[in-house]
Amino acid sequence: MRAPADPAGALLRYAGIMKAQQPRTALTLPDGTEVGAAAPAIVSASRVTDIPAFHARWLMARLRAGWCARRNPYSGRLSYISFENCRAIVFWTKDPSRLMPMLGEIASMGCNHAHTLKPELPKNENFRFNVSKK
Repeated sequence: MRAPADPAGALLRYAGIMKAQQPRTALTLPDGTEVGAAAPAIVSASRVTDIPAFHARWLMARLRAGWCARRNPYSGRLSYISFENCRAIVFWTKDPSRLMPMLGEIASMGCNHAHTLKPELPKNENFRFNVSKK
């Protein structure tokens, strides 16, 4: 049985911890296969693909299952993420509206959540943020 990989290359990343320091756990897949999985306390979802805007139902299904698979975009290798230690999820999105009704269930799972809204920037190539020098 194939592991349900994240949609459209949507990467669930591990926030603030180097991979070598990542807590690990054993995970049993639905087909009975035992695999090792990262078990981060903070999950960043996602900076590459807007999971809250486009894949909120997929995310909830994976949170309910307690794990997800992540395909490395360069090597194609699957790695697994367990949500057993998850205490916070950081959502990067331009549109949190599809995820908003699900936040209560996410909180009831013991996961706090933070939202980082990514606004659309002007398409003007000469646009610069106005940062004053002090």
